[in-house]
Amino acid sequence: MIWGGAAAAGVATFTDGVPLFKNTFYTKIPYFGSHWEYNPDPEDVPV
Repeated sequence: MIWGGAAAAGVATFTDGVPLFKNTFYTKIPYFGSHWEYNPDPEDVPV
């Protein structure tokens, strides 16, 4: 069970920057999902 948790943490670490995983899994986590949502400042968005 410990190895399974470590494997899940490793997969989560290495797939953190992949948009497919972000949109499918990470943004749907309650309370922590807002960490992965993309909300840029209006000044940083090119016109």
